[in-house]
Amino acid sequence: MCLTRPVHQLPAENLAGWWNKLSLFRDDITDVGSHMLYFDLDVVITGSIDPLLFYDSDFAIIDNPYTPSFNSSIMRFKTGARPDIWTDFSEKIAKRLPGDQDWLAIKVPDADLWPEGWCVLFRLHATQSVPQAARAVCFSWRPNPDDYPAGWIKDFWH
Repeated sequence: MCLTRPVHQLPAENLAGWWNKLSLFRDDITDVGSHMLYFDLDVVITGSIDPLLFYDSDFAIIDNPYTPSFNSSIMRFKTGARPDIWTDFSEKIAKRLPGDQDWLAIKVPDADLWPEGWCVLFRLHATQSVPQAARAVCFSWRPNPDDYPAGWIKDFWH
């Protein structure tokens, strides 16, 4: 089942884009089941996502090899378990941090990382082909799947 959530505007008009992702952690989201599995729009699913759906963790996320934070392109978390991610967030924090991933690293430093190879970054792991264990390929920032049509992308991106 695929659920889409309405975007909940952040407290200030100039906080848009990826900061809205933090609204997924609001405590009033109760109609989606015990856990949520989130994908950014620029993620290409390349294998079965069943292991992601049923991964035994209350918070799983991708490691960010570029910085000491996370990559929030694919997350699975217990619904309503971390409302502080949303309630403690402010425009002041947004001005201090480069993105939502840095805030998540501060708020959930003990998050579980997806098993190696399940969620890979295009630029590091999949420019020529999809690694065998990959469930999904993340296109962080640029290029997007449409910007760089590697041969394998056409097999998965519609």
